This record gives sequence, C-alpha cells and structure tokens, in this order.
Amino acid sequence: MVLKYIEEYRDGTLARAIIKKIQAVSKKKLRLMEVCGTHTMSIFRHGIRSVLPEGITLLSGPGCPVCVTAQKDIDAFVEFSRIDNVIVTTFGDLIKVLGSSSSLGKEKAAGADVRIVYSVFDAINIARENKEKEVVFCGVGFETTIPTIAAGILMGIGDIPLIGDIPLIGDIPLIGDIPLSGMSLKKEYEKFDAAIKFGMDMPDMPEPKGCACGEILMGLKTPEQCGLYKKKCTPMTPVGPCMVSSEGSCAAFYRYS
Repeated sequence: MVLKYIEEYRDGTLARAIIKKIQAVSKKKLRLMEVCGTHTMSIFRHGIRSVLPEGITLLSGPGCPVCVTAQKDIDAFVEFSRIDNVIVTTFGDLIKVLGSSSSLGKEKAAGADVRIVYSVFDAINIARENKEKEVVFCGVGFETTIPTIAAGILMGIGDIPLIGDIPLIGDIPLIGDIPLSGMSLKKEYEKFDAAIKFGMDMPDMPEPKGCACGEILMGLKTPEQCGLYKKKCTPMTPVGPCMVSSEGSCAAFYRYS
C-alpha cells in the first residue's frame, strides 16, 4: 500500500490559500472546541492559532482520559492500591494525578503493586499471570478508551473488576446513572465493578482549591485564566489533571503558549 497526499499536507502554497479563504469568509465570532489532546498539541505545534482570523477562538476540551476523571475515583484507585493482595492497573498519566490525600504514584513508591498498562487487555494478561491476586483496572476515559473496555467485558474477561466514570457506548454493557457526568455498568455486569466487589463507596470530593480544570474542560475558561497556572500548577508540580497529562489543555498551553 502506498500512502498518498502526504506532501500535499506540507504544501505551504495550499495552506496559505486555505487560510486566505478562511479569512475571506470569516464574518462573525466563532468558538470551536477540539476534544482530542493530539489535536490540541498539533494545533499549537504548527501555529494554527496564529494564522486564524481574530474572530475565531479555538478552545481545548477534555484532551485525554485522565482529564475527565472525577476526584472521588482517584481516591478510590488509591484505596484499592492499599488493599493487600490487589494489583492496580492503570494508564500511565493517571499515576501522577493527586487525589485528596495521595496518588497512585506515591502509593507505588511506598510499595503498592501499581502497574502501567496500555489497555484493559494488558490487565487481562496480568490477571492470568497472577491468579492468586485480585486485579483492578482503572476504567477511566471517554470515547477514545472506553470501546476497548466495553469490548473486554463483552468478550468475557472473567472476574477482573473495573471502576471509574465509564461513558456510554451504545446500549451494552454501559448505562448512565451519574448525574450530568459519566456512565457506569449495567446491573447484569456488576460482577466487573470493583466498587461493588470490594464495597468501596468513596464520598464526592471537591476539586483542588483554586483549580479551574473543570471550567477549562467545558470551554468556559482558558488555562491562562486560572489563578494557579504557571504559578502553583506546572508540569513538574501539577495541581489538576489538565496539567498532569502530556496531552492535557494546560500542559499544551504551558509548552507552546
């Protein structure tokens, strides 16, 4: 197979012509949100914001699975890592996210068995290799990660429990019961829910004081409008999930803006 049209994407003449057309037809203010972190990074990296008309504002949305994870879920993941004979499997970005008292990274450093995986299927393999232990997969994310989690359940992955905000994928096996937020497993799939299996019921926790991550995800604010941005909150000392992930909105602004 031969890839076509690669050079055309790098053709400055074509790009300038497209920009000229956009500027010609842009007559009113327009706000556009990209919801993929890869898109956000590409937009910044290639200077797309700087060539658009002043009336067009680009907003960076959720960006990555970690950015849409509730504080109470982070606390639950931390509590699971403290249970004897439990292996917690998680995406790498989630390791650094702070809960109300700790993070999976801190718990791992203290001796907890926390392992980075790239999909639920990696967690399945870990479970097969450690049948004497319980394996918990942190089921975080939205449309980019959830299909594989739902597929794993439908394919019959055994008793590997899942936990987290699980958004809707069709009708099976997910159902919405979290107000104004994500989805959870239907009753017939409750055996896969780690919160039910271990009786874990974490209270709702407020976001870190001063963190505007929630408003940034909804396009109500930009990172620069957060009082913690580039002050208390940096990639080395992240406060909210938008700065933790390398593809988070705040991380992208910090690197390129």
